[in-house]
Formats: sequence, C-alpha cells, structure tokens
Amino acid sequence: MRYSYQALDQSGTRIKGIIDVDNLEALRASMKSQGYYLIDAIKAGTETKLHRNKRLRVKELALFCRQMSAMLHAGVTLIRALDILYQQSESPKLNGILKVLYEDVQKGDMFSEALRKQSDIFPPLLVAMVESGEAGGILDGVMERLATQYESDAKLQSKIKGAMVYPCFVGAIAVLAVVGLIVFVLPTFISMYEGSSVELPALTSALIWLSNLIRSRWYIVVPAAIAMVFGISMFFSRPRLGLIIDFMADREHIFNNLPGRLPPGKSRL
Repeated sequence: MRYSYQALDQSGTRIKGIIDVDNLEALRASMKSQGYYLIDAIKAGTETKLHRNKRLRVKELALFCRQMSAMLHAGVTLIRALDILYQQSESPKLNGILKVLYEDVQKGDMFSEALRKQSDIFPPLLVAMVESGEAGGILDGVMERLATQYESDAKLQSKIKGAMVYPCFVGAIAVLAVVGLIVFVLPTFISMYEGSSVELPALTSALIWLSNLIRSRWYIVVPAAIAMVFGISMFFSRPRLGLIIDFMADREHIFNNLPGRLPPGKSRL
C-alpha cells in the first residue's frame, strides 16, 4: 500500500515523500529506522480528490513552469524535479497535483500524458507545448517560454483588475447614493405629494412605489438584489458565454470583410 507522508528529520526539517509499505505500523517503523519522526500520513490518492477539479491560477502556472525550467536547465531529471517541487510545496492543492504527476511519470508515462490526465487543472496549451518539447528534446526551453507567457498573462490580469477597482468603487457609491435618496430623502416629499390634488407623473409614482417597497419589504428586496448581482456575475464569467461572444465578433468581422461588401454608411452610387 502506498502512503504519502510528512516527517521531521533530526535537524527539525520537514520532509515529504511517498513510500510503499503494508500498513501504518510498517511506515512508522521505516521512519524510525531512518531517524525520522512521522507527523502525518495518508493513503496516496485520497488527499488529492478535494483538489482535482480546481484549475491552477495563472500565477501558479507561471511559478510551476519557471521552477521546472530552472531545474531542467540545471540538468535535474524530470522525476527528480517533480519530487523536489512536491517536497517544497506548501499549498495543499498544488501538493496533491504534483504528487499525482510524480506518480504517473514514475510509472512510465510521458510528462505530457501525465498533464493530460489532469486536463481539468492544466490548460490544453500547456499540455500541447510540453508534448512538442518532449518530441523535440527541448522541454527545458518550452517550459521557459511557457513561464514567460504565463508571467505576462498574470501581469495583464493584475493590471486589468487594478483598472477595474476605481470604476467598481464609483459605481457602488452611485448605487448607494441612489438607494439612499429613494429610501431616506424621497419619503419626506411623499406626504406633500399625497396632500396635493395634482396627478403625479408616471416616473414619480414609480419612484414612490419603489421607495415604499424597499422600506416595507427590505428583507426580500436586499437578498433578491444580491442574488441578481451574483447570478449576472456568474453568467458573464461562464467560459461558454465568452466563446459565444468571440464567435459573434469573429462572424461580424468576417461578414464585414467579404469581397464586394461596402463599409457601413456607404452605397454603390
């Protein structure tokens, strides 16, 4: 039976590894004979199920590719590089992923095959590039190029998120200001409007109705608004929606550039 373990050596350094033993007692005996103090052990394969469906972030991919590139450039074998990364990883998610990669490559799988088995974690581009690097014998160079690309993507994502902070902040303040006017300011004029015999415009009547609804049914309106915002954000974050938008944009671009089609606003006269 294969166990994934963590232990302390005589200097107090934490070490990680995978070992084939019959049971936990045999594992403890093996650790004791090597001068290690066992602090954690679990059957190999069970600790990775919680993290199998979580795709790595771009920063994590960049770090993984950069570390692999550095070790492969230094002449470290692929299996040894994966083992080093596994022992040095502090992230439970990445730790489980690296352990599975290490096991698959140790069994004889190509590195690209081991990555493809975790296609829900590693993007197809990385798998294809690694496969081409293995075929050409330039895996270290491919990993370096992938690291550079993912580092660039991570910087771009960081800039986009930073640029969106201010508009989101201003939008939130604007929404709060409008809600405050409707809930706290508008009710002061309702009694004046109700005392007059003048028929109110449709927009004013709608605002008064909305104010009364929010003040009397806030426990329904607030959760509904939160659910709506969450639903819209989830809808626009779906990969399929992004593919549809890209397809529509490409189709319009192709249609506008068909031979004999005039630019918008021009005629054949």
